[in-house]
Amino acid sequence: MELNEKIIERLITPEDINSINEMHPFDLVTLYKSLDEEDQVYMLSLLSEEAHAELLSYLDPEDAAEFLEEMELDKQQALISLIDPDDAADIIAELPKDVSEELVSSLGEESKVVELLKYEEDQAGSVMNNLFVAVKLEDDIKNATRTVIKMAGEVDSIQTIFVTDEEGKYLGQFPLKTLLKSKPPLTVKDILTHQTVFVDTEPLEVVVHFMRDFSEHDLAIVNSAGVLVGVVTASDIIEEFHAEAMGDIAKLSALPEVDFSANLFKNAFKRLPWLLGLLALSIVIALVTAQFEAVIQTTIALVFFPTTDFRNWW
Repeated sequence: MELNEKIIERLITPEDINSINEMHPFDLVTLYKSLDEEDQVYMLSLLSEEAHAELLSYLDPEDAAEFLEEMELDKQQALISLIDPDDAADIIAELPKDVSEELVSSLGEESKVVELLKYEEDQAGSVMNNLFVAVKLEDDIKNATRTVIKMAGEVDSIQTIFVTDEEGKYLGQFPLKTLLKSKPPLTVKDILTHQTVFVDTEPLEVVVHFMRDFSEHDLAIVNSAGVLVGVVTASDIIEEFHAEAMGDIAKLSALPEVDFSANLFKNAFKRLPWLLGLLALSIVIALVTAQFEAVIQTTIALVFFPTTDFRNWW
């Protein structure tokens, strides 16, 4: 969607409330960022709670946290409950400690979001989604299909169906297309395949590279007891690769932390100390080099006018 000023002015009128709420979250974020502060407040007043939550989930976690911090606790709870647990955990992690502790306490220890906050950022569990479709080994094809249909609206992806026992331990998985092509009297056990799994405390880097090397779309994550606790998807890995690539670019530019969405002058100002250091070093090198100017000139002359006395070559 092209968002020029005329479209923005039209969209933020009361007559187009439905148009705003039906926009794709990416377009919502683009529109929101293009407005001044006063119009942003007005736009937010037009959004439904669901659209509000989608806007938050598509913002950078830092921006979303700043946005969430200004709200009352009950409003925070309502929005967090509408956001995918992995996205919500990223946002809460960016909140000031006192605000996040109050919000986490109100959500309760059994909250899917709180479960994800227990992981370190370099662990596989920190990027997994703990909402997934799981069926039982003894289920027949009809029961498995009913389970998938029932849970489809609650999860991000149903591309891969996971199989667990009565205790929730991982037994295997199969793609949705296999289920759709299967017919009774087949059971889940007949179409089950076994794939590599990772423990939730495994280094995230290992999981990322495994999914890249083996072209995995969904990877099961288990705890130390073998219980299936979450799934890392291809979209999660894309985000990690993007973050890693941005980090590499920052290192190459000698700037440890770069906000590529920030103002150009703000990022340039962050590099100022490094650039001044390089300037000072260049001056020192130039002064030292000047002390040996005669030698350098002689060396250059010898390079361009080598001796023709071949006896001196040996």
